Amino acid sequence: MPTTLMGRFPEFSLLGDGTVVTVGPVAEIYPGQALPNLQARTLTEEGIQAILRAARDAGLLGPDRHYTTMLVSDVPTTVFTVFAGGERHVISVYGLGMEDPGQRMRQDEMEARQKLEAFEQDVLGPDAWLPPGTFTSEHPYTASALRVFVQQPYRSPDPALVEPPVDWPLAGSLTEFGKPDSGLSGTRCGTVEGDDAARVLEAAKGANELTPWQSGGKKFGLLFRPLLPYEHGCPGPEPAV
Repeated sequence: MPTTLMGRFPEFSLLGDGTVVTVGPVAEIYPGQALPNLQARTLTEEGIQAILRAARDAGLLGPDRHYTTMLVSDVPTTVFTVFAGGERHVISVYGLGMEDPGQRMRQDEMEARQKLEAFEQDVLGPDAWLPPGTFTSEHPYTASALRVFVQQPYRSPDPALVEPPVDWPLAGSLTEFGKPDSGLSGTRCGTVEGDDAARVLEAAKGANELTPWQSGGKKFGLLFRPLLPYEHGCPGPEPAV
């Protein structure tokens, strides 16, 4: 769904200062919480270099590649993006982890997929293979900036679920918040930073994905996407291919 794509957060992010941000476990309830369960830890330089060596061995520091051979329909594409040595490398894999030895797939692609799947599992569970002392324990990650998607009028996908409204904590009406989003009609997107982001995060702690937000006497649906330090603003239109 478009709204799922707007709120999607990377499963694993390693920043230049050694900060690692991952998406932690969430309760399987409906409606789900308004904010993702983001966890952070810090790697030493030794830990960072170990991750980069694993990325190199998995083929992530070479030319961009797009592996699309797959007989299964409607499955996700996994994207690996690495910035290293002043270069950007992007490898995308359709249906990663769903390979079947019986499929007609080149041997080199099957081997590349297996390496990438192993790398994905490693970075999501570094405790099992990184040298002791190269990483800290996990703790909640609090973003300093937040992307907010505003949908008006508020519509609940399930009229039987009546959620208590929450007041929008910032000055100004949500009617004029941000700018129209090119990805979904009737949606606006804006960002909040610093103290404003902290106030919004605090208000959203007790909210869920169906919570109506009140502003200027009207109700709105909000979707939150915490931003990593290198991310800014709202997504623009897709570039022409």
